[in-house]
Amino acid sequence: MRYILSVFLFFTAFTDPVTRIAKVNDLKRDAKEAMEEQQYVQAVLHYVELVDSLLVDNDNLKMNMANAAYNLSYGTQDQQLQSEAGDPGDISVDTSDVFNANTELKFAVIAESKYLELVGSANKAIASNAYNQRGIIAYIQSEQEKQGSSKDQLFTGALDHFKNALRNNPMNESARYNYELLKKIKRERDQQENEDDLKPSEYAKMMKKMADELRQKGKFKEAMQTMMEALENDETTKAYQQYMAKLQTVAAI
Repeated sequence: MRYILSVFLFFTAFTDPVTRIAKVNDLKRDAKEAMEEQQYVQAVLHYVELVDSLLVDNDNLKMNMANAAYNLSYGTQDQQLQSEAGDPGDISVDTSDVFNANTELKFAVIAESKYLELVGSANKAIASNAYNQRGIIAYIQSEQEKQGSSKDQLFTGALDHFKNALRNNPMNESARYNYELLKKIKRERDQQENEDDLKPSEYAKMMKKMADELRQKGKFKEAMQTMMEALENDETTKAYQQYMAKLQTVAAI
């Protein structure tokens, strides 16, 4: 009899409208506090109970749940890709700890599944943010891949996600920054690949050596003029196009 009463009380707690509302409000409060205190494991557990157990259909709660899980698997809630100052070739995202543990993988799955669900949200701002986060994840995963089709597909997918983020919300500055940054990275990679395919002649190598000697003496304009002369006489000097671009930037200062 006592067992039956316990089951009845448990069932009532989730079917009685007043009790259910109180439970939902308590979980929302607890989840919000956990997010503010960066207690992301607790936050995810609260949001899972709200969304998956109590079936609260709220896109804001789902987004918070995805963001908390993202923090646990990727280590930051920053919604912009990071580039270091200076050489664009230094652009990188630290992914060394991503997916190192099964728990992180579980949270990554939660984050990705919820972001995927939210790209179809009727709220365009939420859909935009979900696409933006999917783009960041795709880019991080592309950086983990070795050269090959998978790396290229993930990178292209990241660009598409950022583009869709802007289509849903043209005012999403984080998505715009990420989209422009990836376009810049792609241009530089394509340029580098073209340069790698073009082998400089002995003449071009000699002229670059002369330019290097001038550069080391602080004669940047003279070094640039040397490379321009080489380019006029030998098109294989294009192999040093990135080097020339840096020279030109310094010479203009």
